[in-house]
Amino acid sequence: TKEAQNGAGYEDLIIENTKESATSLTELSFVANKHRMWKAGNDLLSLPLLLAKRTELATGADARISQEKNPKSSYQKIRKVDAEIVRRFSLALSIVTFTLAGAAFGCSVGRMHKRRRFIYVVALTSFFLICYLAAKGLEEKPLTAICLYLMPHIALVASSISRLSNIQRGVEV
Repeated sequence: TKEAQNGAGYEDLIIENTKESATSLTELSFVANKHRMWKAGNDLLSLPLLLAKRTELATGADARISQEKNPKSSYQKIRKVDAEIVRRFSLALSIVTFTLAGAAFGCSVGRMHKRRRFIYVVALTSFFLICYLAAKGLEEKPLTAICLYLMPHIALVASSISRLSNIQRGVEV
């Protein structure tokens, strides 16, 4: 390293430490998008905050219904929060579902390996992905989104259990 100018042999070092920094949401929103205000969605909330939001919406729904012109909007907000909770549950459940599918379709009874099993797995995985993306796009219809989040799990588990029962009987399909 270079010797410092001060003659002591040390370099001058400046450390900046900020104890607290604050930026208002309107300033941040203005920088990000100059035309409209930014609003945090349900997908940005942690699960405890999402559950708290749902309880707040559920307890205050009756009071807001009398004040609002459209009483369905309060229930629609609750359903959107429910759809987000089901989306997170679906992602967590997908680990178990795909592990079961891998165990079921990865086993073979005889020495002959068939490509049909691989095609089934690819089709079921594609079905899961298509349903997940469709449900993510249907945030305005929460009940449809909830069905789309859960339907692929039912199909994957049913086909995996069917395959495992065939393996248990010694039938290669």
